[in-house]
Amino acid sequence: MLPVYNAITFDSIIQKGTRTKPWVVIVNANGEIKPYVVKFFQWEEVEGRDSVANEILGNILAKDFGLTVPKCALIKMDEAFRMTINNPEAASTYDLGDDRIKFGTELLNGVNLMDTRALTSPQARKIIDIGTLFGYDNLIRNKDRKMDIRPNVLVKNRIAYLIDHEMAFDIKADTKNELNPHLWDRHVYQSHLVLHYLKNSTLQAKNHYFDEFSEYLKFLNVNQLQPYFKQLVNQGYSNKKHPLIVDYLKYIKQNYRNFENLLKGFI
Repeated sequence: MLPVYNAITFDSIIQKGTRTKPWVVIVNANGEIKPYVVKFFQWEEVEGRDSVANEILGNILAKDFGLTVPKCALIKMDEAFRMTINNPEAASTYDLGDDRIKFGTELLNGVNLMDTRALTSPQARKIIDIGTLFGYDNLIRNKDRKMDIRPNVLVKNRIAYLIDHEMAFDIKADTKNELNPHLWDRHVYQSHLVLHYLKNSTLQAKNHYFDEFSEYLKFLNVNQLQPYFKQLVNQGYSNKKHPLIVDYLKYIKQNYRNFENLLKGFI
């Protein structure tokens, strides 16, 4: 399960580079005072696309594919915290927003957004495994890691950190049956942050870009998600999408070679 921390004081709103304008909040992390970036979703975002669950799963599963993410936690906000909000926009968001526990990640200082227009393919591959990144975002059906709009990859000391998975798991009951480049939702892959690197590679490189990703997928432990689902339910979040996600991931795992061929078909 995720750790649960108490928010102490409001710090600021992050205005640029993100859809939801997350907050920087000072929290008590088991006795340590740390800044966390906290997503403050509206009720319809939570109920409509299960944004909090998507954020948690996107963060947790990334580590199973050798990808780096900031530490995450659930953040409790109470009336004492509300009294520290001195920003009118934030105060309004708090008062009108969903009042359940929030998702947050530890604030990373000294980071830059990954700009794949300014990096060569070898430079990018020193920062992150581009084949695994592309495969992972297709697996979780994340449409929100785009080159020109929202890369949602932070770089610090030549390490790439994946953030913002609220739009992930855009799936239906029959999504698992779409393992064909002509059926797969093009919005997931067509504008992806690293697609141009993959497409412009040699045939030999293309044949092996997803080897490591496929091995990770082959041994993925889908059952590890159950404690996080239970934690969300205990915090008042719906469980209606949880069985669908589990069924989808298990099916893709069982058909990992077909999924690998799907990815190769895009490049």
